[in-house]
Amino acid sequence: MGLIARLGRRTVRILAIVLAVIVGLEVVYLVVGNVMLRAGTVERLLNKRPEKLKVHYESAYTLFPGHAVVKGFRIRSQATRSQIEAQADWVRALVNPLPLLWKTVNIVRADVRGAEFRMRRRPVTPEELKDKEAYVPPIEGLDYKDSLRDPTKVPKVPKWGVSVTSCRVDEVREVWIDDYRITGPGSAGGGLTIGPGRWLELDGTWVEFPALRVAAGGKPALEDSKLSAEVGIARYDYGENKGLKFRPYLSGQVQLDAATPGGSPLLNHLFRHVPWLSFDGSSRRTEAELRIEKGQLRPGSRVKMTTDQLAVNFLVYRAEGKANVEVKVVDAPDRPRIELELLLNDFGIGLATATPDAAVGKRLRLHASSNDDLISDSIPDGELELELDEVFARDLTRANYLIPAGAGIRIKGGSARLDARLKASTRGNSGEGKLTLTTEGLALDAGALAMTGKLDVSVPISQGDMMAQRFAIDGMQVKLSGFDVAGQTAERKTAPGWWAELDAPRGMFGFKDAEMFRGDVAFKMRDSAPLVLFLTAKKPLPKIGERILEVQDIQGKSGLAYGNDRIEIRDLLVASDMIELQACMAVQGKSARGDVLAVYDWIGVGVELKGTRQDYHLTGARRWYGSRHAGAAPDQSRERKEKERAAAEQPPAAKKDAEEKPKQPADEKKPNWFERNLSKKK
Repeated sequence: MGLIARLGRRTVRILAIVLAVIVGLEVVYLVVGNVMLRAGTVERLLNKRPEKLKVHYESAYTLFPGHAVVKGFRIRSQATRSQIEAQADWVRALVNPLPLLWKTVNIVRADVRGAEFRMRRRPVTPEELKDKEAYVPPIEGLDYKDSLRDPTKVPKVPKWGVSVTSCRVDEVREVWIDDYRITGPGSAGGGLTIGPGRWLELDGTWVEFPALRVAAGGKPALEDSKLSAEVGIARYDYGENKGLKFRPYLSGQVQLDAATPGGSPLLNHLFRHVPWLSFDGSSRRTEAELRIEKGQLRPGSRVKMTTDQLAVNFLVYRAEGKANVEVKVVDAPDRPRIELELLLNDFGIGLATATPDAAVGKRLRLHASSNDDLISDSIPDGELELELDEVFARDLTRANYLIPAGAGIRIKGGSARLDARLKASTRGNSGEGKLTLTTEGLALDAGALAMTGKLDVSVPISQGDMMAQRFAIDGMQVKLSGFDVAGQTAERKTAPGWWAELDAPRGMFGFKDAEMFRGDVAFKMRDSAPLVLFLTAKKPLPKIGERILEVQDIQGKSGLAYGNDRIEIRDLLVASDMIELQACMAVQGKSARGDVLAVYDWIGVGVELKGTRQDYHLTGARRWYGSRHAGAAPDQSRERKEKERAAAEQPPAAKKDAEEKPKQPADEKKPNWFERNLSKKK
């Protein structure tokens, strides 16, 4: 009574009338609104243009204006460039009607359970339609075959907008956008604003998928996965910033624990600008923690991967084995850098065109560092380091493809160890490193000749063109040691402990070129016995001929081009005590073409190679060879005679000093041709 007295009876009467009107309106709203919902009137009003927008629900009710609870909700929308379908088992929404005055639907609060979302872009050409038809989501009532759009038609600017202040979606079953399909269950929430106009904003959006599966192009990408993310997208114009151009507006953090059943999309994306390096493999485990600020990965982001089988395809080779991979973002003066460390343990390796079982290795290490932003097409600045440790080839006969067919020599057995270091830039314009090879039990077959021994190779490389897979060689060394050379019949000679060395101070080496090596070489060998045995295996020389050709301490130099089916020798010069050999020739298959000059003391022979036959020049051989090759070496015998004449013309005092000087083994008089060959017992 006190309250009524204070307010006055008239005021109370007015309040009672207002309350009665509100209650009456609420009753009318409850009756009319729910009748319209149940009778399908609201659905028919919304579906005036079903080709643009179609809404359906199984049941719905409302308690007051702006409130609705819907079961079996489905909405389909078709625009100029896209088609969308969303459905939910249960939806409760609270709408603020006031923003409708400025053409904005403001959902203050929404709760959704059992949701699915599908979106696909409309194809422009029949070819695009055919390529994507098997992977895009189906949308009820819209056949993808009839979804071709006119590329000249510009979408209208949306006049209405949607603002969701707070939303929570539980039991998310599927999100399918074009050929990317995500299946749950999972939950998501946050705020969203779209339009009016072409702008979008996400505020406080979060995602939790304790059981996540992702497919891309119909193939599994993530399985048995857990995803947790908190992201936000600052307001931006999606009409101007299409595709991934929204990235500068994105910030947040993502945690992922997943199994990837096949392929290596992350690794291949990181090295997308390095065409000579790629990856593939089987199931692996991936753990990722990403921190994003304005579209950039921030320090502290990392990705760890383990796999039972990862294939690393580099240059012309393929290595497979167990792998551990770590990718992390570290701070740098200009901007954060991405660093990768990949270890491949107990791996097999071989040519990329064959199974990787030609050799087995203990460790392959790949380290990379770059300022890549992971999105742009511009090639980042970065470095790569590739290391191969303790790679063992158990069967060297598989390397016979490296020996030209016309060389007349094949590998019969042996093993080898290879170690390699390679540094390169991500731009592919530089590369350097070193290869070392050591063999054990190397056995060679040269027709009627067998050779066994050891081979050591050291190849420093620089100035690498990684795109062309071509390198400069700086001081290659090849050493043959401990070779035993024997014929395959009992009467053949042997030359135990034979050795030879070859140096290539400069040259070019290419993995993809027809010529694997081209450059200048210098060589020396203990004696010529193996060469004599090799060259005379099919047509033996008389004993005296063999004695003439068997000389000690051979040295020489030559230009060399070496390919899988061709050997080219340029300006070969071999010099010893009594022997001189010059040659310019090319061997391809069983055919040899070129010129050879062989001089023993004062006897010279010229040979013109014409495929499978030869023409001999027994007189004026040196003049014949010099007329055909401007770079021919001068007469070595003439230089030797001039030295002997100068010694003979020394004054008596000088001769006396020379006679009194103790003789060294190298100063002893060497036998002439007759003493060396005719005085020996037959």
